Amino acid sequence: MLVSQIRQLHQLGQARSFFHRRFFFFNHNFGLPKIENLDEIDHRKARNWRQCFSRFDFAGAIDGMKKLNGDTCIGEALDYFYRNMFTSQAGQRSDVEQRVIVMTDGKRNCPAEIAKPAELIRAQEAEIYAIGIGHQCGYGENHNCYDRQELHEIASKPADKYVFEINNFDQLILKRIGILGDVCQEAECPDIFADIVFVVDSSGSIGPKRFDYMKNWVKSIAASFKVGENFARFSVVQYTKTAKTVVDFQTLDLSSISQKIDSMIYFQGRNGRGGKTFTGNALERAHTLLKESEPGRKRIVLLLTDGSSDDEYGPVAKAIRDDKVDIFAVGVGRARKNELVEITGDEQRVWQTRTFNNIGQFNQKLLAEVCSASEDVCPDQELDLVFMLDSSGSIGTANFEIARDWLISVTKSFQIGPVATQVSVIQYTSEPIPEFDLNDFKTAAEVEDGIKRMRLQNGSTRTDKARALDFVSDVIFTKNFGARSQAPKVLVLISDGQDNHPERVLEAAKKLHGQDVSVFVIGIGNESQMNIKMMNQIATEPITKHIKYANTVEGINKFKNALTGQICEDVRSKQSCDSASMDMAIVFDGSDSVKADNFKKLKTWTGEFIDKLGVQEYGAQVALVKYATSIIKVSELSSDVDELKEKLMKVPFIQGKTNTGGALERAQQMLAEGRPSVPKIILLITDGDATDKERLDAQIEKLKKSNILIYTIGVGDLIDRNELNRIATDEDFVYETRDFDSISKIKSSLLGRVCKKAKPKTSGVCGDISVDLQFIVDSSSSVTRKNFGFAKNFVANVSSVFDLRSGDVQVGVLTYSTNVHSDSAIGLGAIHSQDDFVEKVQSMKYTGGDTHTGTALRYISTNNRWREEVPKILIFVTDGTPQDRAIVPAAARSLRDKGVRIFAIGVGNAVESELKEIASEPYENHAIFIQGADYSAVQRVRGHLERLVCNDVLKITTGQDPSSTLSSGFNFNLSFN
Repeated sequence: MLVSQIRQLHQLGQARSFFHRRFFFFNHNFGLPKIENLDEIDHRKARNWRQCFSRFDFAGAIDGMKKLNGDTCIGEALDYFYRNMFTSQAGQRSDVEQRVIVMTDGKRNCPAEIAKPAELIRAQEAEIYAIGIGHQCGYGENHNCYDRQELHEIASKPADKYVFEINNFDQLILKRIGILGDVCQEAECPDIFADIVFVVDSSGSIGPKRFDYMKNWVKSIAASFKVGENFARFSVVQYTKTAKTVVDFQTLDLSSISQKIDSMIYFQGRNGRGGKTFTGNALERAHTLLKESEPGRKRIVLLLTDGSSDDEYGPVAKAIRDDKVDIFAVGVGRARKNELVEITGDEQRVWQTRTFNNIGQFNQKLLAEVCSASEDVCPDQELDLVFMLDSSGSIGTANFEIARDWLISVTKSFQIGPVATQVSVIQYTSEPIPEFDLNDFKTAAEVEDGIKRMRLQNGSTRTDKARALDFVSDVIFTKNFGARSQAPKVLVLISDGQDNHPERVLEAAKKLHGQDVSVFVIGIGNESQMNIKMMNQIATEPITKHIKYANTVEGINKFKNALTGQICEDVRSKQSCDSASMDMAIVFDGSDSVKADNFKKLKTWTGEFIDKLGVQEYGAQVALVKYATSIIKVSELSSDVDELKEKLMKVPFIQGKTNTGGALERAQQMLAEGRPSVPKIILLITDGDATDKERLDAQIEKLKKSNILIYTIGVGDLIDRNELNRIATDEDFVYETRDFDSISKIKSSLLGRVCKKAKPKTSGVCGDISVDLQFIVDSSSSVTRKNFGFAKNFVANVSSVFDLRSGDVQVGVLTYSTNVHSDSAIGLGAIHSQDDFVEKVQSMKYTGGDTHTGTALRYISTNNRWREEVPKILIFVTDGTPQDRAIVPAAARSLRDKGVRIFAIGVGNAVESELKEIASEPYENHAIFIQGADYSAVQRVRGHLERLVCNDVLKITTGQDPSSTLSSGFNFNLSFN
């Protein structure tokens, strides 16, 4: 809390009273809110979180506040708070909600700006409330008034939630003005789509009275959720030595659930004592119930027990967790914490209390953990996510409110922030109506509030999807409206499946696909009344993963988890390094300003980044440079992760100047020694201003001419932002973090951007160009059944670069061994759906036999229905020498003479010279030889091959120089011995 100077003694007393009344009830134990107080800007009276261990410490700090005289230095106070108190060293915790309350009764009259430090605080996912006391300042007024514009600069968005204007200190009652309700908001996820099993101990140690406490607790937890087929379903297992199901998942209303829980009878055995505690057996019963859950439902077990288990529980608990079921446990009395931790697998999912009448104290923490487990699908993905909601008159207000709540629930699965997920929402009828743009909100709370404020735009019942889709591609997904050039793009369209101009819709959807936007379609209503063909054309392929149907708006809750999971899968695929080859130099600052402890953190972060880069698996190479006054080559380009990390950890912290220019020069020299045609990348990490300015200026000019991509990370408040921007390739290549603890927050975003830049950009460039693409796949005995499966996956993945739906792209597949398998072959143009194509490929059988390559090539040359006017591409995959080698050269020549470009991929025992007899020239671009590996290695050349195929297609169809659009390939001769 930041408090402006208070000029009147009676006002100081009112403020003290306010603090005592409003904050004395807060629990200051670990994991609950703590309050911070700062006299603006008397540093001597500042109290950070580590100095206020209890409500009494805080009360003492309040009583110690003195009346001050002087100026109203709001900007200085915010800056001081950010740098000295809003830090982990001062006790700030990154895993709890961050709330800041700023109070002032004056107008800024000090030099420091307000907006900049306020933005820095908000960037740490903090919500700032601004309270102005008095009245709006008039001309020339500075005291006993406030400046409304300054309050808006301080506060989070929207202003009507975070900005408060009150007449005097008597009105300082947080509950009345609404802040308290926000600060103390209860954990909730009422519309969770889950199956939850309560496992309730009723053994001898419980007793009838305490058993009643347990029943009431179960009812209170269940009452926190919506119950129904489209929401949460509950089951209750009561156990002693045996276990029985008291409530099953078919009980779908809360009243009936409560009645069945009330009817539970405490089992009293002989001598009035209950039975033993067979927790393992009860967990087994719960697992059996959850095995029947429909796909997409979260599955959760809540265990309540008061003792140690009398049977084996470890193996069954592990089996449940391995089945992706979340387990939470509340232990009462003599329950052993170590047992409960072993059952849940996570100490944070265990709560203990001495008595049964206190078990309700954990409800909020428990619900928060359950909600987190249900919603946190992809917390750190960088993503531009747009929802487009049909709000035509046919939807109605009630259904609109359901859809609005669903949107809030979906967005909670993503971490919101400038280097994480950005969200935009659009309503559309006959025209698009944007609710908010991608860069309008920077926290989850702001996004949620923005969605809550949506109102149904009762427009025409006639919708214009094409216009709305064009608006997304031409406006929303642009820089001016917050889109980030390197962030993956996703559109979720919610529609009734009808449109008056479907042909225009298809053209608009095609444009989005060309921009590499993943489009998800949710159809609501009767499928028989929908234009299914149009919906399928809008959605990204594979269709089965990108389109969902529900009869009612409420029904869309069923596939919320599946939707968010698939969005994250798409994003990870676009940001992964599975087809990215690169040479990267990581250049890190080790000068005086870094300090020894931060240098250690930097080395740890760099090692983790190298791990995530997938260096060994995907063919990237990394060099390491440490610099201060002297420049140290830590490692030359290498793909040996263990060696890289070992050298990294041995680098000593030797202080000195910040010779950034020299370090970049050394990095460029090292990259020049790398592979000639792979993307080159420099990653610079520094916390200060360069000391070799002239050398740096000269080096920047050299780098700009070199086509090296340069990312910069500035850490701390001593960085020169202009300098970082000059060094970096573009503004999207620049990151800033407040300290070395915060650098971990950008890892996922940075990794995604680096890998996306290093991967071939084929799908949006040649994905819809007309082409005939034929695969020939070896199915002989030397391949083996397992490797044949790898080959089929490879075919499916490479073909996904092209859009089969329009008919412009034709893809065929032929397998062979002793004979060609024409009965199972896919003919060119036979399939026009990626889903159907993948299904057909995966159904192809492994046969074994000899390797008659010449026969397969001759069959394709004679029987294939190539189109004259389009590029013709043949991709041939084999692992051995053909038994009919004598006819191979002539068969391959016949195909090449017909204008077929042949790519030959040899694996394992294949002979490179034999591949060249088949492949087109130049051989370095058409013969790919992977020596000493099985077929799993073929996936590693997928990106390289996609790039080369796309190069050939563009050359033939447009005459375009592909090097201007695609990263060039390299001579791919890998050894995995």
